[in-house]
Amino acid sequence: MKGGNRKFNKLGVHHVYQRALDRGIIFYTVIDRLVYLSISSVKAREYGVRVLAAAIMYSHTHQSCVAETKEQLYKYIQDSSSIFARMYNRHYGLTGSLFARPFGSSLKRSAKDIKSNLAYVNNNHTEKGLCSTAIQARWNFLAYRDRKNPFSKLIESPSEKLLRAIARIKRMASKGKHLSYSVLLNAFNGLDAGEREQLTDNVISAYPLVDYAAAAGIYEGFDNMLTAFDSNTGGEFALREEYSSSPDTAYTEMIALAEKNSLIGVENPPLLRFPEEKRRRMAQAFFEQTHARKFQICKFLHLPEPESA
Repeated sequence: MKGGNRKFNKLGVHHVYQRALDRGIIFYTVIDRLVYLSISSVKAREYGVRVLAAAIMYSHTHQSCVAETKEQLYKYIQDSSSIFARMYNRHYGLTGSLFARPFGSSLKRSAKDIKSNLAYVNNNHTEKGLCSTAIQARWNFLAYRDRKNPFSKLIESPSEKLLRAIARIKRMASKGKHLSYSVLLNAFNGLDAGEREQLTDNVISAYPLVDYAAAAGIYEGFDNMLTAFDSNTGGEFALREEYSSSPDTAYTEMIALAEKNSLIGVENPPLLRFPEEKRRRMAQAFFEQTHARKFQICKFLHLPEPESA
C-alpha cells in the first residue's frame, strides 16, 4: 500500500482499503464497528464525501468514495481513522498506530470498473463465507436502504433502558456527534439479546454512511444493483490486498469463545493487554476449540504468523 502520487478524479470512484498495521484483527465486537461507523458517517458529511459502498470486515475495511477534491477525501480518511484509533487504543489499553499507513486507494473511472468495484466491496462478506448474498450482510449496510430494523424484530413493549438508549443516540446523531465506547457500553449494558439487536439496528440507521441513491443510479435502480451483485462478485486488481481462501467464520467462532471467557465484549477487555507469552499459550485453546487455522489464530491474538499456515 505505497502512497506515492495517488491518482484522483472528482468524477471517478476511489476504492479505499485500510488494514491493521500488524495485519491482525481490528473489529472484535459490534461496539467496535458501531464506533467506527458513527465516526465515518459524521466525518463523511463534514468533508462532503459520498460513500457509494462500504464493508467492515474483521481485519480491514473497504469504502468506495466520491469527493470533489483530493484534500477532502484524504482529510475524511485521516480524521476518521485517527479518531477511531485513539478511542480504540483507550478501550483496549493499547498505544501506537492502529491502521497501516498510507491507506490503499485505487481510482475507478469507467462505468465497468465502477460497477465491478461496488460489487466487489459489497460482496466481501459473501466471498468470506459469512452470508449467501450481499443483502444478507449487516456490515455493508445494503439492508438499511429502506428498512430501519432489517436484522432485528421490533419489540412490542421495549424496556425503559432501551428507549433511553435509542433516544440518546438519536440526539447525538442529530447534533452531528459520533459515538464513543463509553456511550455504547452504557447503552448496551443490561439489555437482553433481542434488545441489543434492535439497538444495533437503530445505531446503524441513525448514522447512515452509504449513499444508496447514488450507488443505485449507476445500475438504473436498487433492485438491478442487487441482481448484479448476486451474478458478479466483482474484482480488485489495483490494490495489494491480503488474500486467503479460508472463510472468516473462524473469526466468528473465536469471538464467541473469547466473549464466553470475558476476554472481549466487556468494559475493560483484557485480551490485547496480555503479554505475548500468555497469548501464545491461549492460541492452543483456540486451535482445539474452533475451526480456525493457525494463521487466523495469530491474526486474532496479534501474534507473529507461522511460516506455514
